[in-house]
Amino acid sequence: GRGIYENIRKDVQFLLSSNIGEVLTIFGASLLSVMGFQLGVPLMPVHLLWINLITDTLPAFAIGMEPADEDIMKQKPRPKNENFFANGLGTAIGWQGLLIGALVLISYIIGNRTDHTIGMSMAFITMSTAELFHSFNIGTTHTLLSRHLFDNPYLWVSFGVGMALQFIVMYVPGLNTAFTLNPLNAEYLGIAVGLAFVIVLACELVKAVQRHTAK
Repeated sequence: GRGIYENIRKDVQFLLSSNIGEVLTIFGASLLSVMGFQLGVPLMPVHLLWINLITDTLPAFAIGMEPADEDIMKQKPRPKNENFFANGLGTAIGWQGLLIGALVLISYIIGNRTDHTIGMSMAFITMSTAELFHSFNIGTTHTLLSRHLFDNPYLWVSFGVGMALQFIVMYVPGLNTAFTLNPLNAEYLGIAVGLAFVIVLACELVKAVQRHTAK
């Protein structure tokens, strides 16, 4: 029962933080455009639809299959009137969504200085890859450097399938035209994926601070 409840909380955290990141990316670009920077649109509706159908859905199913943490029965019983977003869940959703949005916007601005389509392509890869990386952050409260990284094979399958589909859409002729994407060279691709990985580093840092505080 505790494991099921925690998986529901994890799924809500993953989906809300990811979607907040998408909203903030569009809002941030619009705000900067109003301020005179004229950035344009970082992600088109077809990009957001693809991300919501593929990058959000596959990891969400996998997170629902996450085995319960081994120390879950050592936790105190939660009060029956406890808020669903208690124990820092609401705060985590907020800062994680804000960080994802900022990373995608930075990626877009870097590519947009060369070409608008390159900027959109970098934003698309950063957003989708950041969400796939983030699913591992959500999967366990333990550090990803522990053996818990391999506890859920479904999460690895969803990550592999999700990454493969992003690259198919990006690099297969015809598909990239339909999605208005420009195949990125190694430099731009590295920047986009590198920025996406920052969400892992940030979550690991927060987990380390939480573990130290708990002690």
